[in-house]
Amino acid sequence: MAIIGGGSAGLSALKKLSDLNRSAILIEAGNRIGTKNVSGGILYSKQDPHGRIYNVEDVFGPDFVSNAPVERLIKKYLLHATSKNKIFTMDLTPLHEYKTNFGFSVLLNKLNPWLAERASESAEKQGGGIITGVHVSDIQWMGDKTIIRTNELEEFQVNSIIAADGVNSEVAETTAAREKFKPEEVYFGVKVIIKLPENIIEERFHLNSSEGSAHLFAGDITLNHIGGGFLYTNRQTLSLGAVYHYDSLLLSSTVICDSVSSLYCNLAILSDKVGITGAYEELTMLPSLFAKRIGTRTYVFSDSIIGKTLSYPKKFTSRRAILLNLLFFIRLRPKPDNGSRESMEMFLATLRNKVI
Repeated sequence: MAIIGGGSAGLSALKKLSDLNRSAILIEAGNRIGTKNVSGGILYSKQDPHGRIYNVEDVFGPDFVSNAPVERLIKKYLLHATSKNKIFTMDLTPLHEYKTNFGFSVLLNKLNPWLAERASESAEKQGGGIITGVHVSDIQWMGDKTIIRTNELEEFQVNSIIAADGVNSEVAETTAAREKFKPEEVYFGVKVIIKLPENIIEERFHLNSSEGSAHLFAGDITLNHIGGGFLYTNRQTLSLGAVYHYDSLLLSSTVICDSVSSLYCNLAILSDKVGITGAYEELTMLPSLFAKRIGTRTYVFSDSIIGKTLSYPKKFTSRRAILLNLLFFIRLRPKPDNGSRESMEMFLATLRNKVI
């Protein structure tokens, strides 16, 4: 049996099949498991007295919670309706806790390699395993034979195939198992990661150690598109992003970085109520300056420059920042800084001279 796709679904399938003494191989296009995983959110374990729900701990063992690289146990779940500088918050924690064993915030580029290690160990006992860096180009049926062709390996035969290659499944398209999605049937999501120390996250969001909170946003933050925003607290980072109806984006085109900056810079979101405290100091948009040269939209945030106004350009021109293809920066501080415009001009001058 072949499993195509090395995300959470494919790894779970490999682990379960192997535990049932079935030989299976998992084929992943990325060079390593987790390379293509940019998503995340809340990983739930649910219970239902009227039926059986198979959860992650049922597949990867009862020690999952204690050993897996999960982020924070979500204890608060809030919905914020925003309008300009106003915000109305509803506590949806009871809904979050309904039939729930646990709900952890996770980063899949950390979690999936851990899942892969355990799935691979079980698979190898049955003569299977994980093959990375291989892209399936075609699947054909010849009589009772199922043939898989790839760009990297010779064609090979399998008894059955599990398509676990995501919502835009090439396997589903190749085999005509499903029609292509229409714009009104899909959503477009964008997420940024904000790095903060653990103690700052816990202080700002009023959390105990290892506890986390989840925040949903509705209102004018989506620039009149149909959709909403989200924020999840991780151990040392925040996951902040938005999800839009794709057909809504087609009707009124919006540059994605503008959408994210709208979410991040909405003064209601930057309030004590949500947790990202600090004075909104200044946002400098760089796509007009660098987009044609860099061509990607990645966002870099930093809280490490507090109290170092005149020296922080050096912080932002590190190798790490350059490799991240920075496009805009925002700075949050407990108190406004009268020299921020001067230091931002210095920062932009440094970028022009040393980055591009």
